[in-house]
Amino acid sequence: MKINRVGFLLVIASMFIGLLGCQNNSTNDKQADDESVEVQETVKEKDKIEKAADKEAPFFWRVEEDGKTVYMLGSIHVGNEDMYPLNDKVEAAYEKSDALVVEANVLEIDTLSEDIITKAIYSDGSKLPDHLSDDTFQQLTTFIDTYSDMEIDIESLSHFEPWFIEMLLSDLYFSHFESLTSDYGVDHYFLSKAKSEQKEIIELEGLYKQLDFSDTKPEELQIYALEEMLTALEEGNGDEIRSLVDAWKSGDEEQLENVLYVPTDSNEIANKAEVYEEQLLENRNIEMIDKIENYLKDGEYSTYFVIVGAAHFLDEYGLDILLEDKGYDVQPFSEMD
Repeated sequence: MKINRVGFLLVIASMFIGLLGCQNNSTNDKQADDESVEVQETVKEKDKIEKAADKEAPFFWRVEEDGKTVYMLGSIHVGNEDMYPLNDKVEAAYEKSDALVVEANVLEIDTLSEDIITKAIYSDGSKLPDHLSDDTFQQLTTFIDTYSDMEIDIESLSHFEPWFIEMLLSDLYFSHFESLTSDYGVDHYFLSKAKSEQKEIIELEGLYKQLDFSDTKPEELQIYALEEMLTALEEGNGDEIRSLVDAWKSGDEEQLENVLYVPTDSNEIANKAEVYEEQLLENRNIEMIDKIENYLKDGEYSTYFVIVGAAHFLDEYGLDILLEDKGYDVQPFSEMD
């Protein structure tokens, strides 16, 4: 068994999907704001001609306790305009919520420019070729030279650690297949709405914490993840992305797991990577649940709309399961009025 790295990024990563585009806009806040408005205007126009009532059931839950309500939406962090508007129950839940809760406010990623560079660049003066095999570095060089429309070359990228390169490549992968971009990611969509409406935005983790998740990953696992991404770019045809998006749209947890976790011959590094990712996800979920439970018990607002990657709702440590284990009545989308 191994993790489908491309799929895992689609439903778990938040901060770094679309990182390059965000960085290119970091010196022009007005341009970034205009782009968010443009996305919203496109969705509004689409809303005029298409009702959302018949959209498929998403990864969506509701928890109520002593007059408090928490809605939880499992998201994908890239998308396209055809995804919107979402099901009318989801859109209505957002509208009546007092606060939007996300893993990290990706609209403010430009504030991390210096921190990202500081953490992503090798501090010991070494370069990427000193850490990768000759074959892997050549594979990366060929891809950048042939397929990338980024205004950056392999020499510039050589200063950065593998985790940073992998995230940049993931953005290229998603845009290459199915024209998926972070501008149409579910979290970005609702963050843009909340910003324009001046709705309260709360972070479960924050940008700095998510930056540390990547930067502190053991180097051998960073390199393995980069190699997996390069293989996906070289061999993929977008089928796994289409399957993941379809699974998300329909709220099909089994299909999502089947695409995310691929049977394969085990090897030591693949097993280490899987264990590491699963333990990190479980630990993050436990910390998230503590905060969500606090919203239900002592929250400042009466209704919260929580968005996290759909992978946070899978397996026995999914957020919905952890809340049920604590005794809460967690209503899935199918049981909502």
